[in-house]
Amino acid sequence: MVYIADVSGHGASSAFVTVLLKNLTSRLRRDLRRGFNDEIMHPELFLQRINSELLDTGLGKHVTIFMGIIDVKTRILSYTVGAHLPMPIIAFEDQPAEFLKGSGPPVGLFEEPEWQVFQLPLTAPFRLLMFSDGILEVIPAKSLDEKERTLLELVSGGRHTIASLSEALNLDEMTELPDDIAMVSVTDALRDSESPSS
Repeated sequence: MVYIADVSGHGASSAFVTVLLKNLTSRLRRDLRRGFNDEIMHPELFLQRINSELLDTGLGKHVTIFMGIIDVKTRILSYTVGAHLPMPIIAFEDQPAEFLKGSGPPVGLFEEPEWQVFQLPLTAPFRLLMFSDGILEVIPAKSLDEKERTLLELVSGGRHTIASLSEALNLDEMTELPDDIAMVSVTDALRDSESPSS
């Protein structure tokens, strides 16, 4: 299971929602291990649970989120999207990198939203890269399309690691960032085990 989430706003209430997400994830993982329920194995149910708990807080906060489950036996990525931008990038070995497809409503705004589950066969060694929207703020381009295209070009050009992307975007040299930036990289174990340098 992997997810990336961005809470609306700043301050203590946003920090509280981050803690709520962390605790909910830990609780659902524990429930799965104990055989109580398997909600965490179903991306749409996971988002429904977060939605319900967020509305119950009455904080007026919402979350954008991407959540995916990789079945290591069938090599299928099942995922759902809660208004998250930019979409994660999938980079298969010897193929151009591309944004995952899909969309869905944000989490925590509506009483009974519905999220679609998308599936992608992982037919070759891959890297899955996820970003918070803060990454788009540091890309020097005017439109959202241009910013996303630049990000895709960086990954397609071999910038597959967090370190190499940070270097390409000069993140270490920036004294002040316009927004928080989060990056998550999932690397296929098959890729690592077949690499002669690993």
